[in-house]
Amino acid sequence: MQVLSEAVRAPGRDRAAAAARGLTRSSVIWAVSLAALVFTAVACTTSRLLMLDTFASLAAGREIAQHGVPHTEALTWAAHGRPWIDQQWLGQWLFYEAYRLGGYPAVGALSAVSIALAFGVLAAYMLHRGTSTVRTLIWVAVAYAVCELNTVMRTQSFAYPLFVLMIVILLEDDRRHRFNRSLLALPLLFLLWANLHGSVLLAAPIVVIYCLWAAAHNLRPLRRRTLGAYLGLAACMPLALLTTPYGLTIADYYRSVLDNPVLTARVGEWHPATFGGPSTQFVIVLLAAIGLLGFAYGRGFRPPLFMVGLTFALALAGIHAVRYQVWFGFAATLLIAEVMSGTFASSESPLIRRISARVVPAAAVIGVVGSSLLLATTATSRFEALSPRPAMNATATWAAAHPQAKIMAGDTSASALLWTHPELTGRVGFDSRYEIYSQRQLLAYTDWVAGNGSRSQWSRVLDGYDEVLLSTAYRQNVIDRMRTLPGWHRIYGDADGVVFVRDGAG
Repeated sequence: MQVLSEAVRAPGRDRAAAAARGLTRSSVIWAVSLAALVFTAVACTTSRLLMLDTFASLAAGREIAQHGVPHTEALTWAAHGRPWIDQQWLGQWLFYEAYRLGGYPAVGALSAVSIALAFGVLAAYMLHRGTSTVRTLIWVAVAYAVCELNTVMRTQSFAYPLFVLMIVILLEDDRRHRFNRSLLALPLLFLLWANLHGSVLLAAPIVVIYCLWAAAHNLRPLRRRTLGAYLGLAACMPLALLTTPYGLTIADYYRSVLDNPVLTARVGEWHPATFGGPSTQFVIVLLAAIGLLGFAYGRGFRPPLFMVGLTFALALAGIHAVRYQVWFGFAATLLIAEVMSGTFASSESPLIRRISARVVPAAAVIGVVGSSLLLATTATSRFEALSPRPAMNATATWAAAHPQAKIMAGDTSASALLWTHPELTGRVGFDSRYEIYSQRQLLAYTDWVAGNGSRSQWSRVLDGYDEVLLSTAYRQNVIDRMRTLPGWHRIYGDADGVVFVRDGAG
């Protein structure tokens, strides 16, 4: 008869043996297939729709390509001449260069490839740690469910594979605490990351804490060299964050984002987690992770302590703000896969494994070909569906006839207007880069965008502007109030957008 302790240890031995063998050819095929399926899902959905951050990235990327890395704001009027610390400059430039090569489909494909690469690495590492192929498929799908709302086209896409690579490198080293040579890749990875997306500021403390954790395991005299290596790597992380064209002033960018009460109060992705809405998948996976971890501890299985700590540290970040939940999804599914493999032996039948080994790669090939064709043949109007293009054209036409006029546009239209009509550079009030504006400006602008405030407040917000562009899909309440605001009249309107101008302007 098999005792309980043997039942718990048996899966662990299987996982250790699988890890020792490394990735087999079939495992590589499986990981690539899952990455291809993720590419298919992203390419068919979020990569076919430009969001306000996409428009802002493209406009900034064009500015970088034409004039170099920016230091002074030139795109908008409200912040014109102020310092512009563009931390994401490299990601924006990559998106713009993709657009130059292949238009919107190339931008969508680049974003989808970056995201898919992250899930491919995640799948490969699960397999490396001994998770079965079918279970890996399930946990990758769960991770994608948590991340799905964050797969839109923006520079964050470039950070996903870097984040997963960081986790893999740290967890591999955590097996022995002997300073694996792969850790030397982290400074280079962070040098790239520090110029792509601000999530590097979340990742750097993880590496520092891990290095201190590993150093504590090497305090004996014979381990002094290893101890020094960990402490040296920990010291490198803050330096990597500063390796940008902005040097020490990059700290001002992070401060303007993280210490910005308008963002936390009025931008949805900065709100705390709830039990519904965009946090639903996060909450489900978090509860599952807690339940499975408790069950594993009850059966005597102990997953790596650093893996547990990392997952729940990221869970706290996800509870604090919705935008951090995507990072939790990667760590949580690795932990769940580890717990399941350590407490439950795989019960997949040979028939299921054979069928899945044929069906999944075939579906991946069909999916990549089909989604690539779909992306390549998607009309420009489909990509720009969230922007009121005819109303933007009407805005640009009137502005061309009134070259001194300034334009106030709603948050869903402003960045799109700057991208599609570069001749309006410096004449549009605000865009989606909230960190470059003063708190007073942001409060007034976001009140106007939300339709709050009195008529006198609106008059002060619109002081200095001669033209207003609004989307009917998102700002109908603002449109209704603009119709009754003294001193303004409508010059254009359709099902997508409305344009108002000041009486006597021009």
